[in-house]
Formats: sequence, C-alpha cells, structure tokens
Amino acid sequence: KTDRGLRGVSLQQRIEKAYKTESGNYIFELLAAGYGINGNYHASGEYIRIKVSATQDGKIISCLTVSQSETDGVGSECAKPSYYEQYNGKTENTISEVDTIGGATLTSRGYSTAVSKVFEAIKILKGAN
Repeated sequence: KTDRGLRGVSLQQRIEKAYKTESGNYIFELLAAGYGINGNYHASGEYIRIKVSATQDGKIISCLTVSQSETDGVGSECAKPSYYEQYNGKTENTISEVDTIGGATLTSRGYSTAVSKVFEAIKILKGAN
C-alpha cells in the first residue's frame, strides 16, 4: 500500500498490456488503484483490473472490469455493467461524463484515472507524443 495509487508513476506501470488488433484498434489491460490500494480501513491491497478496447482515433469501444476486491456493496459496483459500460463510446473529451459510484470516491477516481491513460497510450502508440 505504499505506492498510494500509482501517483506519479509512468504509463507503463498503469498499463500491464497493450496491443493492436488486426483491425487496427487497440486493447489495453489496466491497473486501477481504487479503495483496495488507497483505502484506510479494510483495504484489500488489490488493484482493479480493467480491459479496454479503443479505436485508433481514441474512442472507447468497450470497457470491462476483469477483477476487483473493492468494498462489497459500495466500490464493488465497478464490476457491474451499469458502471463500466458508461465508458463505451467515450473519448478524451467526454470521459468526464461517466457517473461516479455513490459512496465510492476512491474507486471511481482510480477507475477513471486508469481508463483515461488509454488516450495517452494511443497517442504514444501512433507516434504522436
């Protein structure tokens, strides 16, 4: 729990895996530091694992919570389609439109921060630093 949510770390440390599909889109496997990492009491010490596919021009095709150990009934809501599917169709300019999970600020913030790294990664992968 000493890394305090991957603050100030490189993009490589947030994205576990990134690859380009035959169609030219991208798939990313991400680590999100929610309550499990940043929480004070009963934190699990586990990251939220997320899989995101996106187009070459930076639009999210699909987002899926692969695993999580957030607080049951609160942060665990990030594993429900009603939460993670909100990211589908979002771009760098519209990601802020995703609703947060009530009572789960750390989970919501960590999740959104991780997913937003996809846009930075796409620029790097395309060579447009």
